[in-house]
Amino acid sequence: MGVLRVNGIKDMKSIAQLIKICQDAFNAYIRERDKYLPCISCTDAYPSDCGHLFKKSTRPAMRFNAMAAHRQCRACNSLHDGNYEAMCQGIASRYGVNYLTEVIQEANNSRKTDHKWSRTELEILIKYFKDATKNLRDD
Repeated sequence: MGVLRVNGIKDMKSIAQLIKICQDAFNAYIRERDKYLPCISCTDAYPSDCGHLFKKSTRPAMRFNAMAAHRQCRACNSLHDGNYEAMCQGIASRYGVNYLTEVIQEANNSRKTDHKWSRTELEILIKYFKDATKNLRDD
């Protein structure tokens, strides 16, 4: 997946390129998974973004954690910087307080590590999210 052959020459994608591809696949998966649900933060009926409960820059290990990402409207995701408090309330309301507590605990534990994505890890995640999205669309 991370290698493209052009005229017999390997074109290796960089880790940064693989992260972008994985982010696109992950976002598509979250949008498809939550397509019939309103914005997790404000209940806008037509959310279009994949909102992350934790900033990708401060919690890189949570970047592709589907428990911590939900469809969000553009206003909550971009204009309100993720609308953290409302997103927490929305997650607790939709999935329960235990679910929210588990996600926050996992994020807190992830702060103890300096997570670096490996090529293999990203290739596996890309395949997983693309397949999962396809399966949701086929249902």
